[in-house]
Parts: sequence; C-alpha cells; structure tokens
Amino acid sequence: MNSLCLSMLLLATLRALPATDFDADSDTRQMAEARGYPCEHLTATTPDGYILGVFRIPGRRGESLAQAKLKARKPVIIQHGFVCSSDDFFANETPSLIYVLADAGFDVWLPNLRGNRYSRRHVRLDPNEGPEFWNFTIDHVIKYDLRVIVELILRESKHEKVSLLGYSMGGGVGFAAASRDPEFYGKHLSSYIGLAPSTRSLHSIYIMKLAHYLGILKLLEFFGLNEIMNFSSTAQWLFSEICKNLSGVCEFFISMFSDKHPDFDNSDRYGPFFAHYPSGTSIKQAMHMMQLSTQENYTEFRWNEDDPVVAYDFYKFPKNIPVAILGGTDDMLVDVQDTRWLKDIMENIGVLKLYKEYSKFGHLTFLLPKKVLEPYYDILMFFKQH
Repeated sequence: MNSLCLSMLLLATLRALPATDFDADSDTRQMAEARGYPCEHLTATTPDGYILGVFRIPGRRGESLAQAKLKARKPVIIQHGFVCSSDDFFANETPSLIYVLADAGFDVWLPNLRGNRYSRRHVRLDPNEGPEFWNFTIDHVIKYDLRVIVELILRESKHEKVSLLGYSMGGGVGFAAASRDPEFYGKHLSSYIGLAPSTRSLHSIYIMKLAHYLGILKLLEFFGLNEIMNFSSTAQWLFSEICKNLSGVCEFFISMFSDKHPDFDNSDRYGPFFAHYPSGTSIKQAMHMMQLSTQENYTEFRWNEDDPVVAYDFYKFPKNIPVAILGGTDDMLVDVQDTRWLKDIMENIGVLKLYKEYSKFGHLTFLLPKKVLEPYYDILMFFKQH
C-alpha cells in the first residue's frame, strides 16, 4: 500500500466515525463493536498465576468476527501504559489509532497488564483479600506478562512473528523485556515502536519525583493500601467529572503534569477518556515508577533502600528487530531528553530505523490528538515496511 493510499485511508477513517460518549460501564469489546468492528476477549495466564485480559480486533469495520478470523492478517500489539487499560485507545474516535490499523488490514491486539480492570484476576489469589495479589512491580510485567501475551497471539493468529507498539510505560516494558530475553523476542518480534516510551525518567514525571521524596506511597502502604488508582475509584470518578464539566480546570491540570500545550489535544474527548482512566495497579508498581524517576538508567525495583541499583542492559536488545521511537516535544511525563538517551542506545546497536519528535505533542496528545495524521501515518508506514 503506497503513501497516497494510506493517506486516503486515514482521511476515510476520520470521516467515517462520529464521536460517541462511552461511559465507564462500556468495556473495550463494547466500544469496538459499537463502531462496527469485530472484537473478541481472550485471556493469558502468567507463570505466577495472573490472568490477563486480552482483546482482539481481527478485521475491518463491517466484517463479522468469523469472517475476519479467516483472513491471515499481520498481528500487531498495542500495549498500554501506567494505570491504563485497552480502553484508553478508544476515547478519541476521530482519529483512533486502533481503527486506523484495523481498517489498514492489521490484526490488532490490545493486552491488559496485571492489576488493571481487565487483569484483576489470579488462579488462587483474591485481589480484595490481603496484599499478596498486589506484590508486583514493573519487573514482573517485563519477566512474565509480555511474554505470555506474545505467546497467546502467536498461537491464536498462527503467525511466527508479531509487531509491537508500546505506549508510555508499555514502551519501557517492551525494550526491557526484549533486552532481558533477546532469544525469544528476537525470534518472535518483527518490529517495535516505542510511542512516548517511558524508560529512563531522569528528566520526566516530576510528580513522581515529588511523591518519592515525600514518601507518600510508603505512607499509604504503611496504612494498608496495596492497590492504587483503581477503576471506579474516587480518583477516577473525580477526573471524569472535572473533565466533563470543568474543561478549563481539566486542561490546567493536564498542562501542569502531562502536556505543556493541551490545546493540541482533542479536549472534547477528555470526558470519555477519564471515564476509563485510571484503571489501577499496585502500590509497588507506582513505587517502581518513582524509583525510575531518580535513576540514570532503566532499573529493576529496589525492595530495600540499601539494595544495589541493577539496570536493564538495553545494549542486549535483539539486533534483528527494527525500532521506531516517537516522542513529543511538550511531553512532561516522557521528556525528550530521556527519549534521546534511548535513541542513542538504539542507534549505537544499529536497530533504530525511525526517530521523530512531534512539535507541541504532549503525553496525552498521542492518545487524544486533534485531527493530526502524521504520527498515525508514520506508525502505519513503519508496520507496513517492517
């Protein structure tokens, strides 16, 4: 498919879908099916017992699920970020990256990492009974979650390789997982896109640095809190109500913590987005994010303050996986100084094929852009070429 055809496809997708205000009761499958896309819900179980919810959109708008699954389409994974879920990619319908990819002929997979609304299950542990279920960090996602997700997709799609896009924390997870297990991912990843990838965070997420130095999460854990920012929590309700009814206040907070210029975001979709965000995780995973905000590298979780600092070695990233890194100049959660640090490593090992910094893009802009075609066009072209 040439560039003109891809541009026409993007424009057609923009015109085809009128906006819909999905409420918090709508799940990923309902949102996809309401727009005419086939969707199914599967699960993957990790070696340590977590049951992860995985959604699949195997075909174009108007196709039935059975019709779509008969066609051998290239599978792509779209991996969410910190306290996010698969829902977050559906709030901005015009455009939505998911619909653009599906209409371009990809088999789109949307996994959910342990602890969020779709992956709050375990073979023996109860998330509502005691702290054991919540005793996980980003390291567990890197070691267990992503691999079983890839294995599920390869098995169901009957492909030997899959392409991966990791957004925010999901981007860091992909780089770390492939560096930790280069044999598996070198065999099964055909390409990788880090979209505003959260790896080293030395110049990023200042709100996390503040929380780290104030010891806020340790205090909450001391008082018995194991889960944070869960779906249907007070925080989620508050975000949703403010952004639906007080758009100026919503934009102010986003400009303080996420996007320097939220006027580049589709602010009309803040309400639907925050009806589904945040989606929850463990206190330990939030602590891991805080630790990363103080480190020179992308590091493992330190369970005790006197534990040594152990960094993931990104120089072990598989040499046969073509990489794209896409960042925003106004992203306050993933600062371009940290993105450039990652860029230098991927260049040095010879895998970086595309690097772009989009002017005035903040962290949320990648999920809720106004009618901006360039990033989604670049993603389409990269997946088509690799």
